[in-house]
Amino acid sequence: MTPMLQIDPTAAMPVIEQIRLQITRLVVAGQLRAGTRLPPIRQ
Repeated sequence: MTPMLQIDPTAAMPVIEQIRLQITRLVVAGQLRAGTRLPPIRQ
């Protein structure tokens, strides 16, 4: 199962940057493999 990402719409950092940063951290930590397809937001 893909870890859930936490998005703060009120943060100064743009949402896309929040997503990019979290995915990078998950890959570096070994919790998400490079190339893993992420589910759509509706899931």
